[in-house]
Amino acid sequence: MTTVNDLAKLVREMRVAQNDYFAKRTRSALTRSLDLEKKVDRLVLQILGDAQTQPPLFAPVVEVEL
Repeated sequence: MTTVNDLAKLVREMRVAQNDYFAKRTRSALTRSLDLEKKVDRLVLQILGDAQTQPPLFAPVVEVEL
């Protein structure tokens, strides 16, 4: 089971990789950063589930003619 600590460690690793990319601007640093971003996205989806199943925060606005 994945814990919040696992997520935090992965996010920290991703941020280090992102900073490394912006410092070096190399293809390998970019690849590493993007790979970690994908891992974080998958882990968040695994933890929270599909966000599309949650109701919208605000109801859609309906215009009514008076």
